Amino acid sequence: MSENEDGNQFLNGLMIGGVLGAALGAMFTPLAGEAMREKLKEKLKEFDLEKGIEKFSNAIEAGIEEAKEAARKAQEEENL
Repeated sequence: MSENEDGNQFLNGLMIGGVLGAALGAMFTPLAGEAMREKLKEKLKEFDLEKGIEKFSNAIEAGIEEAKEAARKAQEEENL
């Protein structure tokens, strides 16, 4: 497994752990029902944003790698 895959797995585990921890914390908090629902909505929005940022970052990295590969191939063809 590459370092990048290890890092992605770590981040995924970290996010899942964060969501589970937030859910457990919400279950045991003394907040009223309405306040709890609002707090939970906010946390879920934050999680969706983090997930979107991670997907965007991964797509950018993949695009950069593809561009580098295309440039390398073009350079090789030019040198033939």
